[in-house]
Amino acid sequence: MNIAYVQSGYPNIYHYFDQTIAKALHVLGESRQDSAFSEQELIQHSHINSHDLILTLLGNNLQTKTITMLQDKNIATAVWLTEDPYFIDDTIKPSFHLIMYLLLIQLLQRYTVKQVIRILIIYR
Repeated sequence: MNIAYVQSGYPNIYHYFDQTIAKALHVLGESRQDSAFSEQELIQHSHINSHDLILTLLGNNLQTKTITMLQDKNIATAVWLTEDPYFIDDTIKPSFHLIMYLLLIQLLQRYTVKQVIRILIIYR
């Protein structure tokens, strides 16, 4: 599966999360990228390469037109809501009905990141 990871757009600890997730996907063989894309890099890259899934944290910085463009290309989108339930109202926006998968922090209480990725692959 070719997964593209898009940075959350938040600084501090999220920058670390973004880079770590992108590298982990690369090491697991699920992504060709070894660092997180910006939204603009994703748009440019998706015109050249095909992805099976786009993953990001929080998702509220991802523009609706980008999500729609990905949907038009039949590329699945997943948003990992790491701040639920405390900031879920801030991250849910009108375009979230376009997101194919929402991952919640409770998943990692039951599964490892690798298992979650395998679940996404199975249900794609």
